[in-house]
Amino acid sequence: MPLSDLWQYLHQYEPFAAAAASFRGGQPVSIDGAAGSSAAFAAVALGQSFFRDGHKTLLVAAATEESAERAAGDMEVFVENTAGNNVRVFYFPPLATEEEAGTHAAAGSAGDGERLRILKHLLSGTGQPCVIAASMPALQQHVPPPEILKKSTQILAVNDRVDMTQFCRNLADNGFHAAAATALPGEFAVRGYILDIFAPDWNLPVRIEFFDDTVESIRRFDPATQRSLEQVPEIDLTLLRSCSTAGASLLDYLPEDVPVVWLPESLPDGRGFSV
Repeated sequence: MPLSDLWQYLHQYEPFAAAAASFRGGQPVSIDGAAGSSAAFAAVALGQSFFRDGHKTLLVAAATEESAERAAGDMEVFVENTAGNNVRVFYFPPLATEEEAGTHAAAGSAGDGERLRILKHLLSGTGQPCVIAASMPALQQHVPPPEILKKSTQILAVNDRVDMTQFCRNLADNGFHAAAATALPGEFAVRGYILDIFAPDWNLPVRIEFFDDTVESIRRFDPATQRSLEQVPEIDLTLLRSCSTAGASLLDYLPEDVPVVWLPESLPDGRGFSV
């Protein structure tokens, strides 16, 4: 059966429809007979019922990092195969260990960059519904308080006037590493009036060309070939030494009434999950 047909069937299945209605009404629900990928599928279906009511975020909590990452992967497949769906699926990883962080640039590991990307998405209030999968350890770890993240984020646009020397000093002071060529997140490189930056929460680095102290152009480029890809009018840059700044958790970025789906490793009888 195609996923699109299965999706319709599930919403027409009376017991599930009743459970979804109770969930939307703020009542706890336990769904039996769902485990692994089927639990992730049911979680996304429940989220859809909330999104239709105007909610923008669904939190899927799992006991372990492995379970949370697997659930995020499964839910992304289901979302991609649902016609007309604009829901984003995020996996919120735990903080990198000292050993893991040591293999990455000073500004943070890939996991820290993904955490920052999710926090900025929630802070932006873009209105695009999202499902966030996170393990219990990740939910309990510190993140920058929203007000600090706002103050640490700036927009740099074409025609802006910038003191390039001071700007590079700010990059270094906030954990970026000066390199001969920018290839990894957390690196920057200067060649005359050209500044390359790869922020941890970006998918691609950017190349900024200056004319004296004015930003003349901003382009994304391929870190492997160093060739420019596309020109952009502005970039969103966060200068924050570590995404582990104390004072808040992911929950501080979520609405107070955010619906939560709990995916335990196993219930006493080995069945289902709770929401």
